[in-house]
Amino acid sequence: MSNEKEISTKVPNLRFPEFSDVWRGVELGDFLINKQRKVQKPNTLYKAVGIRSHFKGTFQKMDSDPKNISMTELFKVQENDFIVNITFAWEGALAIARQTDDGGLVSHRFPTYEFEEKVSSHRFFRYVFPTMRMKYNLGNISPGGAGRNRVLNKKDLLKLKILLPEIQEQQKIAEFLTKADNWLANLKNQKQELENYKKGVMKIVFSNKSNTNNWTTHLIGEIISVSNKKYNPKTDKGNYPDIEMESLEKNTGKLIKTFDSKSLKSIKNFFNEGDVLFGKLRPYLRKYYLSKMSGVCSTEIWVLSSNLLQNNFLYYLVQSGNFNRYTQQSSGSKMPRAEWSYIAQQSIDIPDRSKQQKIAAFLTSIDKLIESKQNQVSEAEKWNKGLLQQMFV
Repeated sequence: MSNEKEISTKVPNLRFPEFSDVWRGVELGDFLINKQRKVQKPNTLYKAVGIRSHFKGTFQKMDSDPKNISMTELFKVQENDFIVNITFAWEGALAIARQTDDGGLVSHRFPTYEFEEKVSSHRFFRYVFPTMRMKYNLGNISPGGAGRNRVLNKKDLLKLKILLPEIQEQQKIAEFLTKADNWLANLKNQKQELENYKKGVMKIVFSNKSNTNNWTTHLIGEIISVSNKKYNPKTDKGNYPDIEMESLEKNTGKLIKTFDSKSLKSIKNFFNEGDVLFGKLRPYLRKYYLSKMSGVCSTEIWVLSSNLLQNNFLYYLVQSGNFNRYTQQSSGSKMPRAEWSYIAQQSIDIPDRSKQQKIAAFLTSIDKLIESKQNQVSEAEKWNKGLLQQMFV
């Protein structure tokens, strides 16, 4: 279906009571004004602006080398410009320039547009363009094969139509949604502050403790064991949950599903409730999980336990810099793996069990606050998404 047939006159399901006019189809060219601010290529390192695909916004490369580009001219970006990457527009590489983009440079493949504020503005349009319909239409006007052969037709871009209300309603919607965005950003900032606080606490707790009371030095291999108990689908029977490790610096284990023993074909590692799982593959990703049940996991995951350490304390110990600095001694270049034979010979400081309990309890309380804040973020994101669906057509 063409863009012309899709766009007519409609009204959203949710709107402010003072507005009742229908939303009408308007071409992008009615309010996007091409603005190419040509400058000579710099002689020194400069700030280059790029656009992520899938409507993920802009990014900057602050130290771009002019020697690496053949163009003699570039184009300056200003805050609130609408920028298009004509090479990957079909993949949603469009964005509104942020304050940090101001003064950055782009090539001729990144046309920039200012807004005719009497028709529409960046404050409203930023909520309109990142849609599946827009991505579909961009694909239709980007002829050619895949990747760099699909170049956007800029004239056709300005002929695309979207539904817009009158400017007063746009301003009201943009003001309201900006407040909602700020609310969500504030929640995310609060979560980030808690995560930063946890990192700071852990750095203090697990550093230079050998000179304080109740902390003793041990070889890691003497206090932490790696289980070698395997699950063989050819000989073992039963249903077992399987853990997949994600690449995040926090509680990152994810229970994905329960496998029937008949569906498992590869050897797995057994783990018990209370064991700590640590991903040895690409250890710089810092993947760890405190198991809450028994099950099986990939053989690329260590199953750790200890007779001298409480489970919760061991979970936080493997997150610490004192432990992770040893995991960086790994084998393999493209797919590095941490080496337990090396780690086991390294020393680490641990407190007595009463101190372990206090440390683990305090860090667990921080994790619960982080989890609670993440739940608030998730709910706010869901609310914002529903709001957008109701307020636009």
